[in-house]
Order: sequence, then structure tokens, then C-alpha cells
Amino acid sequence: MTETETQALTEFLLARIAEDGQPTTHRRPHALAECEAKREIVDLAAFAQASAPYEMPKRYMRLTLKFLAMPYVDHPDYRPEWRP
Repeated sequence: MTETETQALTEFLLARIAEDGQPTTHRRPHALAECEAKREIVDLAAFAQASAPYEMPKRYMRLTLKFLAMPYVDHPDYRPEWRP
């Protein structure tokens, strides 16, 4: 996966997490905490992509992003190349 593809996946995930975190009348507190945790993971993966000197950590971070995207496979903006 190229840096551009990784950036697109990161943006996709952050948009989905933002949607999931929208307050609703039946939103459970742990769901909002889950969204915050996912944002932190995406931020960590983006940092690792930008700063890791070796390919292996970058590969793990890309896989992490792909796994986080799995629940959104039916979303119209989801790309088949994001499957782990």
C-alpha cells in the first residue's frame, strides 16, 4: 500500500469514526469511548507511517488500519484494496 493509499484509508477511518461518534439519544457512553480509542489508534498508525525508519512497523500499522476499516466494508467509500 502506498503512502497515498494509506492516507486515503486514514481519512476514510477518521470520517467513519466521526460519524459513529455523533451523539444520539441512545448512544451508550462506551461507544463514545470506543470512538476516541479508535481515533488514537489511527493517529498512532499515521505517526508510525511518517516516522518509522523500517518497513516492518509501517506494515503492521497499515494492517492495523485495514483491520479497523473492516466494520465499514459495506460503506460506499470503502475500497476493496483495504481488505486485510
